[in-house]
Amino acid sequence: MISEEAINLLQQAEAIKAADTSISTAFDGLSLLALPEKFKLHDIEAMAPQRRRQRGTMSTSCIDSFCAYTEAHAENGATVFVGDDMSARAVLNLGTQEAPGHGDNQGVLALVKSAAFDALLGINGKPLNQKEAAEFLEDWNDCVTFYQGADELQPGKAIAALRKITIESARKLESTTQNFSDTASAFEQVTASSVEPLPELVYFKTIPFEGLPERTFVLRVGILTGDDKPRLVLRMQRLQLHVQEMANELADIVTKELGNEHITVVRGSFRRAE
Repeated sequence: MISEEAINLLQQAEAIKAADTSISTAFDGLSLLALPEKFKLHDIEAMAPQRRRQRGTMSTSCIDSFCAYTEAHAENGATVFVGDDMSARAVLNLGTQEAPGHGDNQGVLALVKSAAFDALLGINGKPLNQKEAAEFLEDWNDCVTFYQGADELQPGKAIAALRKITIESARKLESTTQNFSDTASAFEQVTASSVEPLPELVYFKTIPFEGLPERTFVLRVGILTGDDKPRLVLRMQRLQLHVQEMANELADIVTKELGNEHITVVRGSFRRAE
Protein backbone atom coordinates (compact mmCIF):
# COMPACT_ATOMS: atom_id res chain seq x y z
CA MET A 1 0.00 0.00 0.00
CA ILE A 2 1.35 3.41 -1.00
CA SER A 3 1.85 5.76 1.94
CA GLU A 4 0.39 9.27 2.14
CA GLU A 5 3.90 10.74 1.97
CA ALA A 6 4.61 8.83 -1.26
CA ILE A 7 1.35 10.10 -2.76
CA ASN A 8 2.31 13.68 -1.90
CA LEU A 9 5.73 13.24 -3.49
CA LEU A 10 4.16 11.88 -6.68
CA GLN A 11 1.73 14.81 -6.78
CA GLN A 12 4.56 17.28 -6.35
CA ALA A 13 6.55 15.57 -9.11
CA GLU A 14 3.60 15.84 -11.49
CA ALA A 15 3.07 19.49 -10.48
CA ILE A 16 6.73 20.29 -11.12
CA LYS A 17 6.53 18.66 -14.53
CA ALA A 18 3.40 20.67 -15.34
CA ALA A 19 5.05 23.86 -14.08
CA ASP A 20 8.10 23.24 -16.25
CA THR A 21 5.90 22.78 -19.30
CA SER A 22 3.87 25.90 -18.53
CA ILE A 23 6.91 28.08 -17.89
CA SER A 24 8.52 26.98 -21.14
CA THR A 25 5.45 28.21 -23.05
CA ALA A 26 4.74 31.29 -20.89
CA PHE A 27 6.41 33.64 -23.33
CA ASP A 28 4.15 32.37 -26.11
CA GLY A 29 1.12 34.03 -24.50
CA LEU A 30 0.36 32.01 -21.35
CA SER A 31 0.27 34.35 -18.33
CA LEU A 32 -1.43 32.25 -15.63
CA LEU A 33 -0.08 29.13 -14.04
CA ALA A 34 -1.54 26.71 -11.47
CA LEU A 35 0.90 25.52 -8.80
CA PRO A 36 0.50 23.98 -5.36
CA GLU A 37 0.13 26.64 -2.65
CA LYS A 38 3.32 25.70 -0.80
CA PHE A 39 5.57 26.04 -3.84
CA LYS A 40 8.09 28.90 -3.61
CA LEU A 41 9.52 30.60 -6.68
CA HIS A 42 13.27 31.17 -6.87
CA ASP A 43 14.99 33.63 -9.18
CA ILE A 44 18.28 32.13 -10.33
CA GLU A 45 19.31 35.08 -12.50
CA ALA A 46 22.14 35.90 -10.06
CA MET A 47 23.65 32.47 -10.78
CA ALA A 48 23.71 33.02 -14.54
CA PRO A 49 26.74 34.56 -16.29
CA GLN A 50 24.55 37.43 -17.58
CA ARG A 51 21.32 39.20 -16.59
CA ARG A 52 18.21 38.43 -18.59
CA ARG A 53 17.86 42.14 -19.50
CA GLN A 54 19.05 45.58 -18.48
CA ARG A 55 17.16 47.31 -15.67
CA GLY A 56 17.94 49.94 -13.07
CA THR A 57 17.92 53.71 -12.60
CA MET A 58 20.69 56.16 -13.46
CA SER A 59 20.42 59.60 -11.78
CA THR A 60 22.27 62.82 -12.63
CA SER A 61 21.97 66.60 -12.57
CA CYS A 62 23.94 67.01 -15.81
CA ILE A 63 21.95 67.28 -19.05
CA ASP A 64 24.86 66.05 -21.20
CA SER A 65 25.37 62.93 -19.07
CA PHE A 66 21.64 62.22 -19.04
CA CYS A 67 21.38 62.46 -22.83
CA ALA A 68 24.54 60.38 -23.39
CA TYR A 69 23.24 57.59 -21.14
CA THR A 70 19.79 57.71 -22.73
CA GLU A 71 21.19 57.38 -26.24
CA ALA A 72 23.55 54.56 -25.25
CA HIS A 73 20.87 52.42 -23.59
CA ALA A 74 17.64 53.30 -25.42
CA GLU A 75 15.54 50.41 -26.71
CA ASN A 76 12.51 50.42 -29.00
CA GLY A 77 9.90 52.89 -27.79
CA ALA A 78 12.27 54.75 -25.43
CA THR A 79 10.57 57.94 -24.23
CA VAL A 80 11.73 60.94 -22.19
CA PHE A 81 9.16 62.62 -19.91
CA VAL A 82 9.91 66.25 -18.88
CA GLY A 83 8.09 67.63 -15.82
CA ASP A 84 7.42 71.12 -14.46
CA ASP A 85 9.80 70.42 -11.56
CA MET A 86 12.77 70.73 -13.94
CA SER A 87 13.31 66.99 -14.06
CA ALA A 88 13.27 64.46 -16.86
CA ARG A 89 12.80 60.70 -16.81
CA ALA A 90 13.94 58.49 -19.67
CA VAL A 91 12.09 55.16 -19.78
CA LEU A 92 14.54 53.18 -21.86
CA ASN A 93 12.59 49.92 -22.18
CA LEU A 94 9.05 51.25 -22.51
CA GLY A 95 8.56 49.20 -25.66
CA THR A 96 5.80 49.58 -28.22
CA GLN A 97 2.11 48.77 -28.44
CA GLU A 98 2.94 45.51 -30.19
CA ALA A 99 5.83 44.62 -27.87
CA PRO A 100 5.47 46.47 -24.53
CA GLY A 101 8.53 46.58 -22.31
CA HIS A 102 8.82 46.36 -18.54
CA GLY A 103 9.55 50.09 -18.11
CA ASP A 104 12.01 49.46 -15.26
CA ASN A 105 15.22 50.59 -16.96
CA GLN A 106 15.35 54.35 -16.56
CA GLY A 107 17.50 57.47 -16.49
CA VAL A 108 16.56 60.40 -14.25
CA LEU A 109 17.65 64.03 -14.66
CA ALA A 110 17.09 66.51 -11.80
CA LEU A 111 18.39 70.00 -12.48
CA VAL A 112 19.99 71.93 -9.61
CA LYS A 113 18.83 75.48 -8.81
CA SER A 114 21.45 78.18 -9.05
CA ALA A 115 22.34 79.90 -5.78
CA ALA A 116 20.81 83.19 -6.97
CA PHE A 117 17.50 81.63 -8.03
CA ASP A 118 17.29 79.60 -4.83
CA ALA A 119 17.77 82.78 -2.79
CA LEU A 120 15.15 84.57 -4.89
CA LEU A 121 12.55 81.86 -4.27
CA GLY A 122 13.37 82.04 -0.56
CA ILE A 123 12.26 85.69 -0.25
CA ASN A 124 9.51 85.71 -2.90
CA GLY A 125 6.31 87.09 -1.36
CA LYS A 126 7.76 87.00 2.16
CA PRO A 127 7.43 90.12 4.36
CA LEU A 128 10.92 91.44 5.12
CA ASN A 129 12.10 94.22 7.37
CA GLN A 130 14.06 97.02 5.72
CA LYS A 131 17.42 95.58 6.72
CA GLU A 132 16.62 92.11 5.35
CA ALA A 133 15.35 93.48 2.03
CA ALA A 134 18.29 95.86 1.59
CA GLU A 135 20.88 93.21 2.44
CA PHE A 136 19.31 90.73 0.01
CA LEU A 137 19.48 93.26 -2.82
CA GLU A 138 23.05 94.22 -1.88
CA ASP A 139 24.13 90.58 -1.81
CA TRP A 140 22.81 90.06 -5.36
CA ASN A 141 23.57 93.53 -6.72
CA ASP A 142 25.12 92.04 -9.88
CA CYS A 143 21.73 90.49 -10.72
CA VAL A 144 19.35 93.39 -10.01
CA THR A 145 18.17 96.52 -11.80
CA PHE A 146 15.73 99.00 -10.19
CA TYR A 147 12.90 100.89 -11.86
CA GLN A 148 10.39 103.52 -10.87
CA GLY A 149 7.91 103.48 -13.72
CA ALA A 150 9.99 103.52 -16.88
CA ASP A 151 12.96 105.23 -15.21
CA GLU A 152 15.96 103.15 -14.18
CA LEU A 153 17.31 104.03 -10.74
CA GLN A 154 20.87 103.94 -9.51
CA PRO A 155 21.31 100.79 -7.39
CA GLY A 156 22.93 102.60 -4.45
CA LYS A 157 20.19 105.24 -4.27
CA ALA A 158 17.40 102.68 -4.69
CA ILE A 159 18.67 100.53 -1.81
CA ALA A 160 19.22 103.65 0.34
CA ALA A 161 15.61 104.63 -0.30
CA LEU A 162 14.42 101.25 0.98
CA ARG A 163 16.55 101.64 4.10
CA LYS A 164 15.00 105.03 4.91
CA ILE A 165 11.24 104.98 4.52
CA THR A 166 8.93 107.52 6.15
CA ILE A 167 5.34 106.56 6.99
CA GLU A 168 2.83 109.42 7.01
CA SER A 169 -0.76 109.00 8.18
CA ALA A 170 -3.66 111.42 7.61
CA ARG A 171 -7.20 111.01 9.02
CA LYS A 172 -10.27 112.92 7.89
CA LEU A 173 -13.66 112.77 9.68
CA GLU A 174 -16.93 114.08 8.27
CA SER A 175 -20.14 114.30 10.36
CA THR A 176 -23.67 115.35 9.34
CA THR A 177 -26.63 115.80 11.73
CA GLN A 178 -30.26 116.04 10.62
CA ASN A 179 -33.61 115.89 12.43
CA PHE A 180 -34.08 112.19 11.97
CA SER A 181 -30.60 110.88 11.22
CA ASP A 182 -26.90 111.24 11.95
CA THR A 183 -24.14 110.20 9.55
CA ALA A 184 -20.42 110.04 9.99
CA SER A 185 -17.59 108.91 7.71
CA ALA A 186 -13.87 108.53 8.32
CA PHE A 187 -11.09 108.38 5.78
CA GLU A 188 -7.54 107.40 6.63
CA GLN A 189 -4.62 107.60 4.25
CA VAL A 190 -1.20 106.05 4.86
CA THR A 191 1.69 107.08 2.61
CA ALA A 192 5.18 105.64 2.42
CA SER A 193 7.94 107.86 1.09
CA SER A 194 11.69 108.27 1.15
CA VAL A 195 14.28 110.94 0.44
CA GLU A 196 15.42 109.03 -2.65
CA PRO A 197 12.93 107.68 -5.24
CA LEU A 198 11.50 104.34 -4.09
CA PRO A 199 11.80 101.50 -6.63
CA GLU A 200 8.54 100.03 -7.83
CA LEU A 201 10.03 97.10 -9.75
CA VAL A 202 13.21 95.07 -9.40
CA TYR A 203 14.50 93.12 -12.41
CA PHE A 204 16.43 90.05 -11.26
CA LYS A 205 18.51 88.44 -14.03
CA THR A 206 20.09 85.04 -13.44
CA ILE A 207 20.46 81.46 -14.66
CA PRO A 208 17.66 79.66 -12.77
CA PHE A 209 18.89 76.07 -13.18
CA GLU A 210 22.22 74.67 -14.29
CA GLY A 211 21.94 73.95 -18.00
CA LEU A 212 19.12 76.43 -18.73
CA PRO A 213 19.61 79.86 -20.32
CA GLU A 214 19.62 83.10 -18.34
CA ARG A 215 16.25 84.79 -17.78
CA THR A 216 14.89 87.90 -16.09
CA PHE A 217 12.38 87.77 -13.24
CA VAL A 218 10.39 90.91 -12.43
CA LEU A 219 9.70 91.62 -8.75
CA ARG A 220 7.04 94.07 -7.64
CA VAL A 221 8.00 96.04 -4.53
CA GLY A 222 5.25 96.31 -1.91
CA ILE A 223 5.37 98.19 1.40
CA LEU A 224 3.32 97.01 4.40
CA THR A 225 2.49 99.85 6.81
CA GLY A 226 0.33 98.08 9.38
CA ASP A 227 3.13 97.44 11.92
CA ASP A 228 5.26 99.83 13.94
CA LYS A 229 7.94 99.63 11.26
CA PRO A 230 7.39 99.21 7.50
CA ARG A 231 7.90 95.80 5.98
CA LEU A 232 8.79 95.13 2.37
CA VAL A 233 7.49 92.40 0.07
CA LEU A 234 9.30 91.45 -3.15
CA ARG A 235 6.81 89.41 -5.16
CA MET A 236 7.77 87.68 -8.39
CA GLN A 237 5.39 88.34 -11.25
CA ARG A 238 3.99 85.46 -13.34
CA LEU A 239 6.02 82.77 -11.61
CA GLN A 240 3.91 79.91 -12.98
CA LEU A 241 4.47 81.15 -16.52
CA HIS A 242 8.23 81.12 -15.88
CA VAL A 243 7.96 77.52 -14.67
CA GLN A 244 6.14 76.44 -17.82
CA GLU A 245 8.60 78.25 -20.07
CA MET A 246 11.59 76.73 -18.29
CA ALA A 247 10.11 73.23 -18.63
CA ASN A 248 9.63 73.84 -22.35
CA GLU A 249 13.24 75.03 -22.59
CA LEU A 250 14.43 71.86 -20.87
CA ALA A 251 12.39 69.70 -23.27
CA ASP A 252 13.87 71.56 -26.26
CA ILE A 253 17.42 71.23 -24.94
CA VAL A 254 17.03 67.49 -24.28
CA THR A 255 15.53 66.94 -27.75
CA LYS A 256 18.41 68.81 -29.39
CA GLU A 257 21.10 67.07 -27.30
CA LEU A 258 19.69 63.61 -27.99
CA GLY A 259 19.70 64.07 -31.74
CA ASN A 260 17.85 60.76 -32.10
CA GLU A 261 14.48 60.88 -33.82
CA HIS A 262 13.61 57.44 -32.45
CA ILE A 263 13.62 58.72 -28.85
CA THR A 264 10.40 60.63 -28.12
CA VAL A 265 10.51 63.64 -25.76
CA VAL A 266 7.18 64.68 -24.21
CA ARG A 267 5.99 66.95 -21.40
CA GLY A 268 4.56 65.02 -18.46
CA SER A 269 5.43 62.32 -15.96
CA PHE A 270 5.62 58.53 -15.98
CA ARG A 271 4.54 56.07 -13.32
CA ARG A 272 5.13 52.40 -13.91
CA ALA A 273 2.10 50.22 -13.21
CA GLU A 274 2.79 46.92 -11.47
